[in-house]
Amino acid sequence: MEQGLHLELITQSLLKERLDPSFTPDWLEWSHDRPGAFARALVAARNSSSPWKGKSAPFRAYHMYHDIIVRNRKLNTPVFCWYDSYAGWRCLTYPELGVLSAAKADAWENKGVVPGQTLCTILPLGPELLIALTAAFKLGLAVSLLPPAGLRFLERRLAALNPDYIVTDEFYPGRLTGLQDKILTGGGGAVPRVSKDEEKEYAYASGETIVRCFDPRMEKSFEPTAVSVDNLYLNALRDGLIGLGLKPGSMAAAPGFNFLATQPALLTAVLLNGAAFVHIEPQDIARDPELILHYPLRAVGIGSKVRDILMKKPVDAGNAWAYWFRDPADSPDSVQWQTFLEAMGLESAYAGNMTWDASIGGAALFSERRKGQAHSNVFASAGAAWRLTDLAGTGTIVPGDSGLFSPADAGSESEG
Repeated sequence: MEQGLHLELITQSLLKERLDPSFTPDWLEWSHDRPGAFARALVAARNSSSPWKGKSAPFRAYHMYHDIIVRNRKLNTPVFCWYDSYAGWRCLTYPELGVLSAAKADAWENKGVVPGQTLCTILPLGPELLIALTAAFKLGLAVSLLPPAGLRFLERRLAALNPDYIVTDEFYPGRLTGLQDKILTGGGGAVPRVSKDEEKEYAYASGETIVRCFDPRMEKSFEPTAVSVDNLYLNALRDGLIGLGLKPGSMAAAPGFNFLATQPALLTAVLLNGAAFVHIEPQDIARDPELILHYPLRAVGIGSKVRDILMKKPVDAGNAWAYWFRDPADSPDSVQWQTFLEAMGLESAYAGNMTWDASIGGAALFSERRKGQAHSNVFASAGAAWRLTDLAGTGTIVPGDSGLFSPADAGSESEG
């Protein structure tokens, strides 16, 4: 099967009518048995289906900046669209992101930033975060993303992380006691200066740490967890292609999803597949629900908060959303979700489930897509070896059918 992984057939195997039986596809079982082989086959299938190939080689080297920016800027399509309550909808394209992130990386490099260092961003989900993230990938940094929050929340996590550098907005520099010398300022400006070697970028070695996340589902959520570049790259590519069904130029959104549980994995899943991430805050949807229909979305994640907002003022999303998904752990009441589906005119759209796990850099669970039915079926994500561990949370593998679902790494070079 490794030589014949067919993305279109995989997609078709996940599309179900409302009353179709549920079963695990053969390709998915194979991916669980041979995750390394699946990862190699997935990268090969992605490259063969696109005129612009990625440079990354699974379990050897990962060219994050090239595969996100250089490869996709030929599209000249949006990479990030966001709603500004003052200026309305705005978009950043792949070529524009390339110019801005190269300028940012050039400025940081001139300040002494070198590969392998840890960069922490304290920024909301928006264009500045995206620019900082891709600039960090260009330089070969390990990134840690924190949302703007109270000082006690931030100081505890920054103390555990001990980053080499911090990127934030104008609010925090004077308030982060003892960390002022780590804060990077400037870089780019209104008219960014692009380095002559804009194509120059860092290649992460297999096993290298690329993310240090604060997983909100962990008992000690204030301690960072290292995510390898293998996991982030391969899981993001898989989640974008298979979990979200993205193609170059398509759009995805997940308004109200937990920042720490999903980022940067969700953003990376969109970017590696040449798609655009659409961001809108729940409070803006509450003010004007029609905003959620501004762009045609190939995939949109809906949390219970946004669901409840839209239930008060339903809009017809039937012609705007191809596929919508939820995290079944967020709100397990299928009746409420079916009521939401019908109120939003989504009887002809596909519905599914995805559960994101920051500690593995991607989705731990995904599902088939059922037309017009809010369901609770889930599979372990493709290419993710998994096991059942003890309910006490010690990580000890247990026999039988009861325990905690624990995903493992995305295969290895030596695995067949």
